[in-house]
Formats: sequence, C-alpha cells, structure tokens
Amino acid sequence: MVDLRTLLAFTLLALLIVGCGQNAADTPGANSPEPPSANEVLRRSLEFHDPAEAWGQQNLRFIIDEPRVGFPERQSIVVLGMADDYFEILRSYDGVPILRHLSPDSCYSTVEGERVSAADTAVMARYGLQCERTEGFRRFYRLLNGMPMSLFSPDVSLNEGVSEVTVGEVPCYRITARLNQEIISEAWFFDFDQRDYRLRGYGFANEDAGEYLRIDGLVRIGQMQLPRMRHWYSQTDSTYLGSDILVEASLVEEANSTR
Repeated sequence: MVDLRTLLAFTLLALLIVGCGQNAADTPGANSPEPPSANEVLRRSLEFHDPAEAWGQQNLRFIIDEPRVGFPERQSIVVLGMADDYFEILRSYDGVPILRHLSPDSCYSTVEGERVSAADTAVMARYGLQCERTEGFRRFYRLLNGMPMSLFSPDVSLNEGVSEVTVGEVPCYRITARLNQEIISEAWFFDFDQRDYRLRGYGFANEDAGEYLRIDGLVRIGQMQLPRMRHWYSQTDSTYLGSDILVEASLVEEANSTR
C-alpha cells in the first residue's frame, strides 16, 4: 500500500514540473528560434523569386506605367539587354517621344524619331540626353526591376543584422544594405516575408528622409517572379508619391529595340 506522504510528495513534484514547463513556454521568446542571417534571407528570397538564377542572363522588355503626383499618365518602354549589355528607354515628355540608347559600342538619343547630335547642345540640355544620364537610367531600372536579385552585386554592401518587423499584417525579416551607386548611394532596408521570403517592400534606412516602397503582386517571366507593382511613399508623412506598374513584361531573343 502506497504511503500517503510518498503519494503527496510525488503529486507535488509533478505539479512543480508541469508549472515550470508552462512558465518556460509562456516566457516571451523562450522557445523562439533565432532569425536567419542576412545572407540566408537573401538566399531564400532568391529561391523564391529566381530559382533558376536567370536574372542577368536574359534580355527583358517591360512596359511600365509610372504615374507620379503631377504626371499621372507617364509610361516607359524599357529594354534591359543584360545578356549583351544593351539598354533602351522610350518615354514621352509633354507629348514628345524621347528614346535613349546605350550599348557597349554606342550611346545616342532620338527626339521624335530623329537622332540628336551631341553638337546640338540646346536639345541635349533641354531633355537631359547626356550619356551619363542614360547610364543612370540603366542602373536605376536594373536595380529596381531586378529586386531582390540585384542585391547580389558588388555594388551592394550588406549589413549582418536582421530584425523582425510587420509590414501591413505580414511578419517580415528586415535587412539593411548600402547601395554603392551614384544614382542611389544610400543605406536602405529590405523587408522579406517570413513565410516564403518574397520581397514585401524597401526604403531608406533613415526613416526621417527619402521614400519607402510597398510591393503589390507578382508577375512571372519564365521562372522568375518579379514585383508587379511598386508604390512609393514619403518616409516623413506617408504621403503617396507614385507607382511603378508592370503592364507587360516579356523575354526577348535580341535586345535591339524598345519598339
């Protein structure tokens, strides 16, 4: 027959063990796994957005609606010939179509289909047709349309820290990096969905200046999944500034024209 005192002792011990287990489980973060490293977050995001690592190896053509406050009808046709280092952008300014072209052996622009001579300084200045400016356009469109794949670049200095934030109602991992480019030489943050590592948004790491962008939807090109819409907001007061909307996106065999 079990001694009553022994039974009470075992009962008390069991209650203590259960109570300790409950306290440990209820302690915030007690069993929470460590967030992945910044490099791991980027690697997992690449597996989601570009599992075949096609970005940078193919020629792409985009039609992009780019409404801005004050310019609601803006649209650009962009060719990123990454396989052969080719770039063109066609956009109208006040109804005047301007084409900018850049390739390894040429740089020129056309206004209403007519090629502009570098000697025509008035037209060059009026529309900003300098080759340096066209190069800036190329870097900008490669960087933003290639997110997050374009973060795998010598031009990007990735910080090691990873924090956990909520974007809308989506738990995300946030990493920071410096984009070492003349057109965007700033520290930026990037938010990746904790569930599937898709890119959800990004912006200036300085929350008191610049812009942040929210990603809405995806568009598939081959095996790649690129952000379909980017919405721009002011960091200071969350004012809406504009959007970039992929109306059409396709692979092209030869990157030789926006038309």
